[in-house]
Amino acid sequence: MRPQAGPNSDEKAFCAYLEREAREAFAKVAQRLTEDLIEHGKSQEEAKLSGAYMARLHFLNRFRHEHPGTCRDGFERLASPQLREGFGK
Repeated sequence: MRPQAGPNSDEKAFCAYLEREAREAFAKVAQRLTEDLIEHGKSQEEAKLSGAYMARLHFLNRFRHEHPGTCRDGFERLASPQLREGFGK
């Protein structure tokens, strides 16, 4: 079932993708990035936030390639603060 078109529909589809289809892979990538950042001097808190943020950007790009018909009207305008939303809380 495809989400309804609208200003937030692409973001909702991406969030659903992270919660379901890419959940395990996202967790592995975020963990690996966090570990690498800690090894390079970041605090655990900073590394966790940065690792999750970088993983989210990676999976946004991956989502766009795997679901090209979904990304019509929202991703081009998706701002960085929206990508960070929900991390570290």
